[in-house]
Amino acid sequence: MAGVSPMRVQQFIRGLVFPASTGEIIAYAGESGADEDVLDTLRSLPDESFQTPSEVSDAIDKLDQYEFNPEDEVEEIDLEEEDGDI
Repeated sequence: MAGVSPMRVQQFIRGLVFPASTGEIIAYAGESGADEDVLDTLRSLPDESFQTPSEVSDAIDKLDQYEFNPEDEVEEIDLEEEDGDI
């Protein structure tokens, strides 16, 4: 899913009448020739009704914002204070 921009997704949902459900968006994109990367991104969206194409783009941006990258370093947090109390 990484690397699928909202702009790329918009190419495949241009002309779709909104509001539209996630399922309708996926079906329309598939009929418009979207590849599996685009469809996988759309399948990752919450199951809800989107009022505009911009809402779809915003939801895709949020997916990328929270995507886990295993190469990212994770900082260990010491939950105990100096005196041993939490």
